Amino acid sequence: MSWLETEKRLLEINKNYPREAMRTINCHYIYVNQNDYIEKVETEKTVLTVMNKENTSETDMENKRSFISKEKVLDIIHKKNRVFNKKYILKETMIYNIDLEPENIFLYSKTTENDVFPTNFSKVLTNGEKIVIQPSIFIFHETNGLYFLFYEDIEKEPVLPKSILKNTNNNDGISREPIKKRVTIKLKNRNSKTRKSI
Repeated sequence: MSWLETEKRLLEINKNYPREAMRTINCHYIYVNQNDYIEKVETEKTVLTVMNKENTSETDMENKRSFISKEKVLDIIHKKNRVFNKKYILKETMIYNIDLEPENIFLYSKTTENDVFPTNFSKVLTNGEKIVIQPSIFIFHETNGLYFLFYEDIEKEPVLPKSILKNTNNNDGISREPIKKRVTIKLKNRNSKTRKSI
């Protein structure tokens, strides 16, 4: 939908617009370092797949849903797990999806912080699984979003076993061959005459 169409619809907001399938959604990638500080936040629009709407009525909300397939979710995680030449691990995925019915908007607008509204718009999702986005009134499409929380991967250096052989390096750092001693063994000649044999 172009900005011109959006503006036109906003001017006619007194109409009860039905919930619509979303075509795109804002994805927010939050990167937390090993000190628990947010290092970076990236926001990108992701194109959604709309469920097949053939032979369905306007009121059939089940077929107005959008989704991101499991394969695409895994591809996003793989592409987004490196920032600043560091590796990050996905810890949590969350969706914020306002799926209010048009007739409930006025009631919702009158609620305060202490009021309990029957609908909870935010939900923690299972990492790496298919994500389903419920249809929403067009004015909430930009507010809806997916949040991917990445934590820095702290890999410990592998501990190498120490050599049991003696170090042959000298103080100057130059490796030298170990000194070998030559041992000569003299054997008596059996044919040689001695005083005892004479």
